[in-house]
Formats: sequence, C-alpha cells, structure tokens
Amino acid sequence: MDRSRKKLSDRIGSDKDADILVNTWKNLGFKVSRYDDLTSAHMIEILEDAAKKDHSKYDCLVVCILSHGVLGHVYGSDGLSVEINHLKGFFSGSRSLVGKPKLFFVQACQGKKNQKGHAIETNAGVSMKKISQERQDLDVDGPTEVIPDEADFLLAHATAPGYVSYRKESGSSYIRILTNNLDQFADKLDLLTILTKVNKEVGQIEFKGGNKQISAPMYTLRKKVLFY
Repeated sequence: MDRSRKKLSDRIGSDKDADILVNTWKNLGFKVSRYDDLTSAHMIEILEDAAKKDHSKYDCLVVCILSHGVLGHVYGSDGLSVEINHLKGFFSGSRSLVGKPKLFFVQACQGKKNQKGHAIETNAGVSMKKISQERQDLDVDGPTEVIPDEADFLLAHATAPGYVSYRKESGSSYIRILTNNLDQFADKLDLLTILTKVNKEVGQIEFKGGNKQISAPMYTLRKKVLFY
C-alpha cells in the first residue's frame, strides 16, 4: 500500500454509476451491499471480512469499485491508495469460493495518459464459429482436483493500463455500457461475450479533444459465466 496521501477531487457522477450497478446486480438475483466514501482502511476491512464469510450457498462473487486510481491501485476517501491485487487477494484463500467465479469491476483511472484512436478498414471481417451458450456447471470439477489460488477471477478495468477513464455528471460511459449490456444480454450470452461487446461500444465513443477509451478485462476463468 502506498502511504503517500493524495488530495482527491469529487467524483461527480459516481453516485449515478453506483445506483445503476445496484439495480443491475439485484435484477440478476444477487444479494447486494453498497458502501460509499470508504477510507483505504475501511475498504480493506470490508473486503477482508467478506472473504471470511461462508459463501457456500452462492454461485458467484461480484465486487465493484468506483474510485480514483493509478496503475494497479485505487484510492480511498482519505487519499491513501490500496493495491487492487491486495483487495482481490483476500478471496484467493476463501474455501467457500473455490471453483466459483470472483468478478471484480473497477471504474477508475489507471494512469494520466489520454488515449488516441486509429482508423481501420471497416470491411475487414473475421469469421468466427457461433459461441455456444449452453449452461455449464460452475462447481468444482471433482473432489480430487487441485485448483490454483488465482483461478476463476475476472478483473475488468474501465480503461487500459496507463490511461485515464472518463466520467461526467451523468456517470461514466463504461458503467453505463456495462450495465446496459448486462440488462439486455445476461439471459442470452456468457459474460466474456458481453464484455467483448462492452469493449467495442466503449471504444466507439469519442471524448473531449478526440480522446478515446477502451475497457480492459483480464481473467483466469476456467469456465463460461452465465447468469441464466
């Protein structure tokens, strides 16, 4: 954890992002807890406590973090940063979450650079086989299987490493597009297919000054994640 304290500006529109995230996850059948304006220590405490709970009756964990950030870190309301891997790491050893998807969505900057765009040939198509949408079992594959600690995680950043993430009074484009796609397609498509659509739609937006943004999911998921 970086102990240098940073003076942070108000995250205008962040409450709008939180509202629609709560609504989306509730509609998908999740039990939702919301925490606002957490200090770095409180952020650590809440997630550490959550990791110790018994999640046996649940199929999946989702954590959404809306904050200021730099590469690999997010800031608490006290201006102190916390490493995202530190927060995520609490759940690596959670026995009741072994073999289950642990999904982290982070709406925060990953740096100070603005991203520019490049023109492409729009008629250059790629042929792909239709993605199977059959439901797959999300449980551990067998009683003798040893699963790596870092398996079954998704870390979905609003922007690529090194770059800013844009937000306005109505909220961030990333969260709006993410929730819109979950609302429309969670009963039809697997999560990674949805996130690929999110990448495309975020990348199509042109922000002030001609700047661009691309969301950046990274994952160690071993199976498809479906919400239906």
